[in-house]
Amino acid sequence: SLIAGLRFVHNENFGNKAVPRVTGSLLALRGGELFSGTRLRFAYGEGIKEPRLEESFGIGAFNLIPNPNLKPEETRSLEAGVQQEFARGKYSLSAAYFHNLFRNQIAFSFNPLTFESQYVNINRSFAHGAELEFHGRPRRNLTLDAAYVYTQAEILEAPLAFDPLLAAGAPLLRRPKHSGSI
Repeated sequence: SLIAGLRFVHNENFGNKAVPRVTGSLLALRGGELFSGTRLRFAYGEGIKEPRLEESFGIGAFNLIPNPNLKPEETRSLEAGVQQEFARGKYSLSAAYFHNLFRNQIAFSFNPLTFESQYVNINRSFAHGAELEFHGRPRRNLTLDAAYVYTQAEILEAPLAFDPLLAAGAPLLRRPKHSGSI
């Protein structure tokens, strides 16, 4: 299967932007009793998000400097993976690689010398990594799910040399290197 879409975004402040998305899935091997099917997946997409009102105009926060010059965040994402089913679909194991490139990402900057803060654009950053998932249904009323994600995220270009949290080479905040669930 192949699904393609195109969204048109119009904003009076930021102009017009076409936002494409393409996903594909291919059943590579139908399988039998033990190996019940192998599926390959692929996705590519772009996105855009305008700054929120409080990010541009500093509403409601102490010592928050307004930044009406914020640009909208833009992202380009790529994902490729494989899913293998077992025991006639009762169990599945999937693995995927993802790579996201961000432009003008909006981040919160705090100056500890002046106690002033402001939302700013990070020029370029990326996040990439791998995901592993296991799904199982050994009995009709019992489901087992487990997942693990490894992420490496880094700021590539940043405008604020005085803020070490937003400097080039620093990791992106709120993106754990290892995460999982069971």
